[in-house]
Amino acid sequence: MSTPRLDVRIWRCVCVLVSLLILGDGTFVNSDKLLVNTKWGLVRGKWSRTSRDRPVANFLGIPYALPPVGELRFREPQRWNRTWTTIRDASEDGEICIQLYEGSAIGSENCLYLNIYVPFISEERRKPEKLSVLVFVHGGKFMIGSSDSKMYAPDYLLNQDVILVTMNYRLSSLGFFSTSNQASPGNYGIKDVKMALEWVQENIHSFEGNPKSVTLMGHSAGSALTHILALSQKTEGLFHRYILHSGSAINAWSVHAPRRYRQLCLQLAKLAGCQMQTDDDIIAPNKTTTENPKGKDVKTSTQNRTSTLIVRDDEELMRCMRSVDAERLETMTQYFSIWRDHPWCTFGPTLEVDSKDAILTMHPWKIVKEGLFRDIPAIFQVVEDEGLAKTIELITNPEVEDELIENFEEYLCPFLEYNEVISNTSLFASAIEDYYFNGNVSLGIAHNLTKTASDGLIIWPMFRAAQYHSERGNSSIYFSYFTYHGTFTFTFSSGISVHYGITHGDDLNYFFPILNYLFRDMLLHNTENDITIINVVTEMWTSFAINGTPNAWNTPAWPKYRDHHEFMRFGIDRLSDVVVQTDFLSDRMEFWGKLMHNVLAESVNDNVFVSEPPKDVDSNNAIDYRSAVQLALFAIICFITSQLFIRMN
Repeated sequence: MSTPRLDVRIWRCVCVLVSLLILGDGTFVNSDKLLVNTKWGLVRGKWSRTSRDRPVANFLGIPYALPPVGELRFREPQRWNRTWTTIRDASEDGEICIQLYEGSAIGSENCLYLNIYVPFISEERRKPEKLSVLVFVHGGKFMIGSSDSKMYAPDYLLNQDVILVTMNYRLSSLGFFSTSNQASPGNYGIKDVKMALEWVQENIHSFEGNPKSVTLMGHSAGSALTHILALSQKTEGLFHRYILHSGSAINAWSVHAPRRYRQLCLQLAKLAGCQMQTDDDIIAPNKTTTENPKGKDVKTSTQNRTSTLIVRDDEELMRCMRSVDAERLETMTQYFSIWRDHPWCTFGPTLEVDSKDAILTMHPWKIVKEGLFRDIPAIFQVVEDEGLAKTIELITNPEVEDELIENFEEYLCPFLEYNEVISNTSLFASAIEDYYFNGNVSLGIAHNLTKTASDGLIIWPMFRAAQYHSERGNSSIYFSYFTYHGTFTFTFSSGISVHYGITHGDDLNYFFPILNYLFRDMLLHNTENDITIINVVTEMWTSFAINGTPNAWNTPAWPKYRDHHEFMRFGIDRLSDVVVQTDFLSDRMEFWGKLMHNVLAESVNDNVFVSEPPKDVDSNNAIDYRSAVQLALFAIICFITSQLFIRMN
């Protein structure tokens, strides 16, 4: 009488094992959703399609570190260590990190999430090795941004055979507050990116990724963070190549000198209600300014101010800061502008005292000059009119233009993000006026200032960094200049749908459909030339991520910068031509080299620390199964089935 019940149990086992065989290594493909079995439990993703209609598996909002809340605020990220017993929904983005939007704080402290995109590969195209991984770090002045899956969608990049990973990281004061000592060493946003890279090393194999072939790519502030991580020996093995778009560790806005940055952070703490008992070393970060961007006095505009807590030392200060409402703290950060909302990068990376967790203990200029960086292949790219991101407000608002003309010497440095590195503002402004304006700043200020800002903000530091890496290292360094005038541009954000040039970030629209999404109501579409550029750059970038050499069909070979100081130019006006050129903006680069020689020497020495697929997709061709697991499960099924037939007979 017991045999039938036993047979039923055996048949149930067979059914379970067959299900496991279908599930393989965690991927379920007989529905619109996907399941992947990670070390923390099952996650359910969703399918999307690229611009060429290729299915892509999306796994969104996956935590890579513990929420940095409570006692974990202003501390190094803690490795994720929690399992989930039910299937985790990975079809939606995680919360964005706290940031300002139109003067109000949005987002959450619980924001350390990443997104993973895996391309569909058919059986006949499948290779034995796992896919290379491209990890992208968003920009946003260290103050705003996220890994938004609508903006940073895989629509273009995943036409190629790579896995894409994007992540959030802590921003603004919550990501970069520092006392310049161990009480709060700072750089938490950088360490978040490093933690995400560690997560990739430990977990990307579950998504068929190759942890031994990871390329880190960033834009703007995210590019600066990428470069900082590439300079540090502590990231050895976490990534193997990197790509910088319009930002480096040696840009003037990338790293704050510790002494001054401590003063700024203590001033923020005071505004937030955490005041040092002796605050002689707390000075207003910008002595010329007493107003915030909205014109309210700093001392009287904090209507929701709580009572001030007087603290005796830095450790007590940080206990107080961990108790401050996060949204209120973020709101306080808008009171540090000198002119309008300039400078942009008030809070960001700084130098740290040496410790096991420290990432940046030496000024990046010194690291690159002395060749102390990780010697790995890299691409450096700038766009033609980087400075339009700044000057668009002058072009569209004559009042702003007049203000700058009338106060050129005073406002130029904060406008160019050089206020922390220039001590002689008169000499600096005079040199700029003579070179770019022929001695008269009121003539053609918008056009000439765009060139000035392009060179000073982004292009010259990027060019110089590429030179140093080529001269001091042995790895392949590729330099590129993006000058393609496409359909979409970030200057549409001004509210006027006019092309003023190729501005900061425009090149990203050929890797991600960012502007197509932001300006979808304009009913514009990619042209044939746009699509050509998309195909070329995504093929080149993913070729670099896979084998370290940026190649694309029907384009000239991209030479290493070291050999003959050649660079790749993408686009000429509205033409999608791709050409190799030499002699990169030589006069302008020489001007900035001479101008900044003594200034940078002074800045670098300021290192004093304070003590102490969808339904129509063939289910047999989803994310690759592990053949060993299949064979083992099949053998078990055969064994159990044979035993069942023996019992029946």
